[in-house]
Parts: sequence; C-alpha cells; structure tokens
Amino acid sequence: MKNVITFKIGKEKIAIWQVFVLGFILFMFLICLFLGYGMMTTSSSTPDVKVSDMDTSVLSIITDYKRVPEELYNTPINDKMTYRDKYEKNYKKYISDNDGSLVIDNFEYNYYGNIDSQIYRVNINSNKWFLFNELNNKLDDSNIIYVVDSEMNFHRLVIASNTVVKNYTEEEGYVKYETEDFVFYYSESLDYFYGYRYIGGDSINDYYITVGGEGYGLPYESYKRLFVGIDNNIKVDESSNFAHTGVNLSGELKNFKLDDKLSLDLYTNILITNISNGTRNNRNKISFTYKDGISGVVSLSEVNKNVNVYTTNTSKNGFLQYTFGTKTIYLKYNIKEYPEFNYSLGGFNGVVLEIGSKTVLIQFDKTYTFESQEELEKELDTLLSPIIK
Repeated sequence: MKNVITFKIGKEKIAIWQVFVLGFILFMFLICLFLGYGMMTTSSSTPDVKVSDMDTSVLSIITDYKRVPEELYNTPINDKMTYRDKYEKNYKKYISDNDGSLVIDNFEYNYYGNIDSQIYRVNINSNKWFLFNELNNKLDDSNIIYVVDSEMNFHRLVIASNTVVKNYTEEEGYVKYETEDFVFYYSESLDYFYGYRYIGGDSINDYYITVGGEGYGLPYESYKRLFVGIDNNIKVDESSNFAHTGVNLSGELKNFKLDDKLSLDLYTNILITNISNGTRNNRNKISFTYKDGISGVVSLSEVNKNVNVYTTNTSKNGFLQYTFGTKTIYLKYNIKEYPEFNYSLGGFNGVVLEIGSKTVLIQFDKTYTFESQEELEKELDTLLSPIIK
C-alpha cells in the first residue's frame, strides 16, 4: 500500500484526508451560523411563535401564534423546506416583501363610524391573529387581511361594513352556524363561508359587519372553530365619548420603535387613513391625520436608500440638515420656490429621518412657510412632537 500523502505543520505531520475533514467541519459550522442568523433576522418582524403546544393533527386556523410549537416550525415539509421556511416565504408574499422598520403586521385597531347620530366602535384583532398587508379608514373590502392555517398557508379574509346581507338558506346548500354575535353560512361544495353581525339601524337602513372567505380547505369542525375565533376577534359597541370617525390604532403603538434612537407614537394624537406593508410597491407607508388642531394628511414612507443618498439635492427638491431637539433631521423643500432656503426663511413640505441604512420621509400635503428660525421651530414642534419620540 502506498503511503498517505502528508505535509508538516511545525514538527507534526498532517494527512491530506485530515485537512479535508477539518475543512468540511468548519464549512458546516459557518453554514449553521448563517442559517441561524437569517432565521433570527427574518422572524424579528413577524408574530411571536415560540411557546407551548397546539393540536396540529387536523388542519385549522392558527388563532394564537404563541401556542404554535417550535417543533412544528422546524419540521421538514420536503428536503428543501421546513414549515418555518414556508411561513416566511408566504409572509413575504402576502404581508411584506421587505425587512423595513415600518412594517406593522398584526396590530389591533378601532374603527369608528357613524350610524345616524350614533358613533359605533368596531374593535378588530384584539387577539392578534389577523395579519394585515393594507388597511384604510373605510371598513370595506379594500382592507387586505390574512389568516394562517396550521400548514402555513395564508388565506384572505374580507371584512366590510354593509347595509345588505345575503339571504343564504340551507336549501341552497349552505349550513348555518351561529356564534355569540355572528351568523355564519358555510358551503362545503364551494368551500366558501359568509357571516354577518347586526350593528344598528336608522330610519332607512340596517347596518352590519360582514366577513367572508373561500378556498380555505378546512374540515367543517375547523371552520366552526374559525367562526368562533372571528366572533372573539371582532367586537362592536357604542361610543359616546369619541368625537372623531376613522381608524385609531391600539395603545401598544404609543411607542413604536424604528430603531434604538427613534420611536413613533401611532396612537395618542393621530387617526390612520392608510397602512401599506410594502408588497405592492416595495415601500412601507403609513398615512394619517392629526386628531386635534392640525389639518391635512401626513404620510410616513420608508425608503430603501441611506440618508446621504436620499438627501442629495435634485432639480426639484432640496434638503437642509437641521437639529430638532436632540434629533438630526432634514428639511425637504421645493428648490424652484425657495432657491435661497435657509433656517430663517423658506417653506418646507417634508422632513427626512435616518433609520439605520434606510430613510423615513414624513411628507405633508401642503407647504409650511416661515420667516424666522423661531417660526420654523414652532411649526416643527406642532407637526413632529405629536408623533416623534
């Protein structure tokens, strides 16, 4: 037999096969580190999925992400994908296709609407298992809401305010199921369900909250659990002390962190007009109006450029760095209207913030003029203090 090829390190002889084995072990260790880091960073913007157990023997809708066992997420579906991989792939497809800081995916919100002279509050997602891609301040089917089943499939759920309720009957192939507040109809042959609950009425119309979905592929017992879950996750009551109509997010978003230096208050002083989590135009965007004293619509947009690139002057827009309190901001202005823009004279229509390697633009729907730095400070304090923390 021939001698095994070797070489020396110091005084020790090392065989070539030993080098290959050590190299392979090091390679696999680096791969494991890379996968672990990727899994942690991807899951940081998605619902918490860490805790106890859940019955996954029957396909069902996940109504408590914390009860999904970690073992399920790590279970292989095939040689290329685990359930976690499938969840993250579908999350990017349906909820958000980016890893920005402005993604708000499963929050609770209150919709306030008038019925005749009475204001009603519709509380949605208090149990935190509806996932949102897009939401507006009209409770209709343009809101894009998803639920997730135990196979990590995402399903569209339509929630709307409606004055007309379809008159399904069992003779037409629909099974009726009633929960505490909702009446549901389910067609097994069509794999379609529809439900409604009465809100109130005036002299002309009756008003309802309606929900619907199709193609879920659930067994009927799972549908019944879904119906109860929807009932628990959509509540309606009269509101005698709320003067506005529109969308108000939950109190937990008083301190929504963009990074370790900057937070937003998306609850106390504003009403939401629209939220988009990026899958349609690759940009996270939140639009709102102020509750009191300030007119106009404001939008927060997250841009995939660093602040130095984004604030490079163009033929239309200029940007001037400014210190507001303890925070560095950039004032956005129209160069043609204010070619001599400075701290003491001009008009700004937006404010730019640095968030890590990205940029957040606060865009106003009008221009705020000033003729001294004192006036500039006053305008900025009025516009930014209600939202920036």
